[in-house]
Amino acid sequence: MFLISLAMRPAAAVYNWCQRWLPSNRLVTLLRTRRGYRWGVPAVLLGALYFVVGIGCYGAVRLGHTEWLYLGMLVFWWTALKLAVHGVTATIRLLIARGHENLAVRAAIRNERRIAVAEGRTAPTHTVAERRRITGDVRHRALTRDRGHGVGSVMPLPRG
Repeated sequence: MFLISLAMRPAAAVYNWCQRWLPSNRLVTLLRTRRGYRWGVPAVLLGALYFVVGIGCYGAVRLGHTEWLYLGMLVFWWTALKLAVHGVTATIRLLIARGHENLAVRAAIRNERRIAVAEGRTAPTHTVAERRRITGDVRHRALTRDRGHGVGSVMPLPRG
């Protein structure tokens, strides 16, 4: 048991260092939060750029440069794959979250109409500006609720 814990300490230290300091890992951590969902498409485009740089490394090796560039090619392609996959999933999660927000806005408007009818008033009609206000309120409630670091969110890294 002691040997396993002895081997896991350096692995955990390397993992924590990578999660904290490597830019692509920090971006993936951001993409897993509700606030980061909107960065899905730019992450996919950045992944495409990493893929092109990996192709450049491969081309440089084929032109006679050092074969160590294969390592760079592998790192760039892995980062490109990671950003593309997480960017697409963040975009899909954004669409799902916006759909849930739209349903919540419709439910809030429906509830206001029910209350107005129950009180004997005429049912209110909402302008575009009022719908935007209600949408902003619903989105704000959803974003503040997600700060609890529940399922589907990742705790932010400590500043230091």
